[in-house]
Amino acid sequence: MCATKMEEIDERIVDYLTKVARNKLVSKNGRKLKEDVGEYVKLIVHILKMGLPWRFIKVLNRKIHYTTVFKFFTRMIKCDIFSITYRRVISRYKELKGLDSFENLFIDSTMIKNLYGTQLVGPNHYDRNRLGNKITTIVDEQGVPMCCCLSQSNVMDSTLTQPTVDDLRVPCHVNLIADKGYISLANKTILSRKNISLIYPYRKNQKQKNTDSELKLLKKRYIVEKFFAWLKQFRRITGLPGRPVEPVNKLSAIKTLYYLV
Repeated sequence: MCATKMEEIDERIVDYLTKVARNKLVSKNGRKLKEDVGEYVKLIVHILKMGLPWRFIKVLNRKIHYTTVFKFFTRMIKCDIFSITYRRVISRYKELKGLDSFENLFIDSTMIKNLYGTQLVGPNHYDRNRLGNKITTIVDEQGVPMCCCLSQSNVMDSTLTQPTVDDLRVPCHVNLIADKGYISLANKTILSRKNISLIYPYRKNQKQKNTDSELKLLKKRYIVEKFFAWLKQFRRITGLPGRPVEPVNKLSAIKTLYYLV
């Protein structure tokens, strides 16, 4: 993607977040901000996107102290600005795409480091039992995340199917494609009652075999893997020792907007 296109997308993301933040955070009776809300949001998005320390803000804007911007960021989290913006854009995305576009969805999980975190952390056996989190995400065929669930890294994938699907609101029959980590007859039965068909590759020692149509769908699982590869380019997700106020469920809301604008 060219630089000019990315700059246009960044501007639209800032506009989305600024509209919500201006309605939720700015009050007539409170203390006035030194700059416009859009300038605060622009600095926050840049810091989260590039993974820079908050003190770098004094290089970008000398009028605003970096602690002021960080406090504004914590207020945005407490008021659910990122989540509200994400839900609004997702609902708009569903209206534009139509219900027929969500026939096939893909679910998978990935690990992230959270060495000094306190919320939803657990030992990651892929990283020498260091503390971390697990993200479980459901994406559509375009790679757009429809819902996300954050949990401890030592939780089985199959146990996270239900909490993730609970946030999924697609009023039509869908195929949910997963890998072998989601093999569970109980989950398959429960999801079938919700008009969701859970499809996963059977093990060699199982009597059941996948049909030809299921095998074709399983070959498309690279879509959710590509989403995780792009999500982990967000440095505040992958490398930052874990502040609980900056977890994936906030940062992925910004990252998700890159798919939608």
